[in-house]
Amino acid sequence: MEASINKILRDYNVSFDELTDWVVEQYSGRRMQRLQRKWDAFWDFSSDDWEFTLAFHRGCIMDGKRNFDTSTDEKREKNLRKQFRDIIRLSILEDDYLPSFIADDRPQVQAAAFGCKVEFVDGVAWCHKAINQASDVYRLKRPDLPDDAPWIKQVLEFSAYVVDKTCGEIPLHICDMSGPLATAQMIWGAEQFMFAMYDHPQEVHHLLDMTTDLFIEFTKLQIKSAGQTLIPYHTLPYGYMPPGSGVTISEDIIALVSPELYQEYCCPYHERIADAFGHVFVHSCGHAIHAMEAVAKTKGCWGLQFGQMQLDEVLPHSPAKDFVIASGNDWESHDQLFRAIDCAKKHGKRVVFTVQEIEREKDMESEQRGKYDYDEQKILRLNEAIKERL
Repeated sequence: MEASINKILRDYNVSFDELTDWVVEQYSGRRMQRLQRKWDAFWDFSSDDWEFTLAFHRGCIMDGKRNFDTSTDEKREKNLRKQFRDIIRLSILEDDYLPSFIADDRPQVQAAAFGCKVEFVDGVAWCHKAINQASDVYRLKRPDLPDDAPWIKQVLEFSAYVVDKTCGEIPLHICDMSGPLATAQMIWGAEQFMFAMYDHPQEVHHLLDMTTDLFIEFTKLQIKSAGQTLIPYHTLPYGYMPPGSGVTISEDIIALVSPELYQEYCCPYHERIADAFGHVFVHSCGHAIHAMEAVAKTKGCWGLQFGQMQLDEVLPHSPAKDFVIASGNDWESHDQLFRAIDCAKKHGKRVVFTVQEIEREKDMESEQRGKYDYDEQKILRLNEAIKERL
């Protein structure tokens, strides 16, 4: 199998049909059925027959470390080939990853639809605010999707491109969906938006109504473009949530607001989204332990994925049942990861473990190389050690 992987990775002219057939063959039959059953049972809160899930990191495209530009046919092809390459390279792992692609990883996509200028600095996208004072929210126009929103149109075109090139045999993840609050603070400007929640609540709610409407419409367009197999989970996009079961929301800003502000400015809009799609699953990159109770009480919310918190901090504050915790993937050491596994087993709560190569060199060049130019044998050994621990 290793020889066939090396052969297909070296051939940059191999067709998408051949790449698709290769992936489908590697994940066919018993393997695919086993993985699907495991994930379905994991998300089935009516059953106690579930297991912890484990998914390894799959490349720079899925980690948001590269400019996700699919504006031309050439760039779409290059992007899709990179994602295929990452899937194929780690197909030797026996983790719980289901092969899939991601349509976009830029959280500014929705803010850009309201007129925010996005600037790229060293490959990182920076979003400039679109309003300067509270009254400006009333001059914002709801974009006519997708024609009034070039970035959203680009996401939908790439989704259609992937479906066409793979004949729809490998599903797509929903793109990085900034929540209504996160998009609103990009439009208003983070510092001014914080003050506005106290000084201009009416205008803030007006803007949140607009960002929520856009979120719902954009999600529906992605489902239409990618088909009913769209995986509504992007946090991180090598985990899984059953199609049609809900949608994930990125709200990094909840790490910066009080539970009271979350209840007023976030909860009602997340509940509207949950009403539209069944459930919401919330992501926050920041340290949001203070918001855990408020997030868990949101009607229709069935989980949280965190970036800067530790599992032993989070689990004691998460609901006893009907709630999923997804870990971050930047583990500092094997010991830290194994302690987190032991903690999850102790509390008996549903956890998605996401993992990348651990204990890399600390300098940036080596870190990037360790992240994206994998030592497959090292990851295989780690995979076995984690499975044994779980």
